[in-house]
Amino acid sequence: MKALLKESLVDKIKLVSDQYDLLYYNSQGYFMGSGGGEVFSYLIDMEKKQVYYAHLVVESTAAIFLYISDNTESKELVNFFTLSFKKDYPGLQIVSDDIILD
Repeated sequence: MKALLKESLVDKIKLVSDQYDLLYYNSQGYFMGSGGGEVFSYLIDMEKKQVYYAHLVVESTAAIFLYISDNTESKELVNFFTLSFKKDYPGLQIVSDDIILD
């Protein structure tokens, strides 16, 4: 059930610890005029009525930050977001506060 919504990706996934599917959304596009940008990624758990998200910000080639929402307590969920972004951005730093771009 993979669907592309113009520039984004929507898919259903199953994590090892869950008996049911989660809805996965990734904005994919990240560009800004300065050569940096941002990506938003969400996992929606309909059973638990929870939305978990990660926000990747690329300020330059040397500064890559990943914020994972505070309600993402499961190690498996944290690993999902981290490993998804580390494929493309191996030098990313996980930060404790979400980044707000001006």
